Amino acid sequence: MNQKEQRVKINRTIDTMINILLNLKEQINLLPQKKEVWLDAQDVMNLLHISQRKLQNLRSSKRLPFTRLGGKILYKESDIMKILSDNYNTKTKD
Repeated sequence: MNQKEQRVKINRTIDTMINILLNLKEQINLLPQKKEVWLDAQDVMNLLHISQRKLQNLRSSKRLPFTRLGGKILYKESDIMKILSDNYNTKTKD
């Protein structure tokens, strides 16, 4: 196979790969988007096994983002999971 034939083969392969990637992108865009889940204070306290005071401290220290809607405080589930993940410790006592 000469150089010209090799280039043609490589270009076809690249075109095929580009088409595959474009098709994958279209398929990903068709997947349903996950909606944000909002939790109330009781849900968060149960999830984290913390008291109302500890939850208030997390809010006051700006470690836990929240929104106030009609007098009710709500938290994004993703923010709770991020805090848990950020504070995950794999070290164990010997």
